[in-house]
Amino acid sequence: MGHYRILIVDDEANFRAITVKQLTMRGIECEEAANGFTALDKVKNSDFDVVLLDVRMPKMNGIATPFRK
Repeated sequence: MGHYRILIVDDEANFRAITVKQLTMRGIECEEAANGFTALDKVKNSDFDVVLLDVRMPKMNGIATPFRK
């Protein structure tokens, strides 16, 4: 498997922790964000192959998060 980077965006810390653990065990590099605002900052400053984005979150949910490059 190649080198992949995934951004896990979810307001539930337990879900993020479980997801990160499962993916890192498979050699995938992960970063976390607790909401859409934080995710946007991380995407501006880093490249990710995949953004796993929760649809239902407080502050800025997955539908309202405007990902554009």
